[in-house]
Parts: sequence; C-alpha cells; structure tokens
Amino acid sequence: MRFLATLLLALLPLLSHAEPRPPLPLEQCVKHAPYGFPTTTKQSTTKICREGYVLEHDNVRHIPVWVSYVLTPEQAVGCFPRVTSFVPEPGLPPGASAKMKDYAKSGYDIGHMANNSDMRWSAATEEESNLFANAAPQLPEFNRGIWKKLEDGTRGWVLSRKHPVQVQIAPAVDKTDPFMKGTSVPVPHGFVKILTDTVTGEVQVFYFKHAGSKASLSTFLTTLPNAQQKTGVTFKLPPKPVISTTLWKVDMKSARTVKSDVCAVR
Repeated sequence: MRFLATLLLALLPLLSHAEPRPPLPLEQCVKHAPYGFPTTTKQSTTKICREGYVLEHDNVRHIPVWVSYVLTPEQAVGCFPRVTSFVPEPGLPPGASAKMKDYAKSGYDIGHMANNSDMRWSAATEEESNLFANAAPQLPEFNRGIWKKLEDGTRGWVLSRKHPVQVQIAPAVDKTDPFMKGTSVPVPHGFVKILTDTVTGEVQVFYFKHAGSKASLSTFLTTLPNAQQKTGVTFKLPPKPVISTTLWKVDMKSARTVKSDVCAVR
C-alpha cells in the first residue's frame, strides 16, 4: 500500500498537466460558508464552487472578490506536495480569468487566497488551489512574509483548538490602485482575513496593508466594520460572534510536530 502511495505521489507532476475539472454545483459549497455566502455590490461576478473552497470572482478585475472555506484539523495536516502551476479557471466566462502572462515579469507573486498548504489534503484540492480565480497580485515581501505567517498560524490554531475554522479572505481594491503593467489586473492595497472557530463562535478579523512587515500578527487585528469597509464585502459570521481583541493561543511547535508525524506514516 505504501508503495502505491509513493508511486502516486511520483506521478502527480505528470498528472498535474490535465485540464482542471469543471466547478461543482454551488449548493455543494454550503459547507465552506456555514453562515451564508459573503455578499458584494460588485457587478459582473461569478461564484465558483471547488472541493476545497468557494469564491466569488470579479470578472472585470480578474481577481476574487472573496474566498471562503472551512479547514478541519484533519485537513490541516495534509501531506500532498505542491506539484501544480497556476492555470485559468474554466468555470469563468471567456476572457474573465487572469493568465500566466499577466504576472510574467511583473515583480508580483501570484498570491493564493485559499492557501495552497491548507489544500494539500488531496491531490485534487491541491491542484484546484492553483487556479487564477483563487489568486491576486502580492508583493513577494508580503506574500512570503507576514501573509505566510498568518497562513501558517491559521493551521496552528486549527490544530491547537482541535476545531474546524472557517477562513474568509478578500482583497481590498479601489479605483486608486495601480494595475500590473499591460493588464487589467489591479494590485490590491490591502487584504482581509477572517477566522471563525465554528464550535465556539470566536472570531479573529485581520486587515493588512499590502506591504512587508515584521510586526506581530496582533498588530493587524481589526474590527468587522473596518474589514467590510476596506473590501466592500459583507462577511457572514455566527449569530452571536465573539470578536477577539487578542490573538488566539497557539503552539506552533506542537502543530509542526503533528504534521510531521502524520506525514511520516502516510
């Protein structure tokens, strides 16, 4: 059995060049937005349901308006490696998806909104995290710095709390933001991420200016009204949310050990 698993992992780079699957029916993604889908006043959008997340895509700006998914403790220790590259989302109208050439030599990372490492619990979900509908331009020092710190921390909180956590993400974009050169893809001036413990109803709301930072994650905690004003998105929370004003406790060393131990026997 372990031989077959090893062989499958070896073949994944070859399989990753297959065409993406069609999106799932939207009703199958209610699990990724347990309190309802976020809403926006933006026009020309398309909702896309994938196995690992659900999103609403801005078909004019070619980036997501919002992305939502629920990450369980079991999924947080996904062991499938990253083996795929970004491709257009086939479920969007013609011309609505960003393309690799939009980002080529731009100086910006293709920034995951639903984090790739959160999607490594199956080959299919890993692959589908790398669709352009799930991406926005991010400065390397931001994407690989403070944003990654929050992505890693999210898995740490899921494992430390032992509860499923809903993750909602949205770029903050307005008419003053620049576009990547030669494209109609804007560079967001900020990003929001909201984490909801689906068992306790506790919520952490973060807003980041789009810049590198070495500050503590606690610096970026904000209010729900501010997050909604920055993004133009009405996020959905439990009926009686408990908005945290301090960071949830987390044991990142233990979380990394759990992931290492689980992946060692798979």
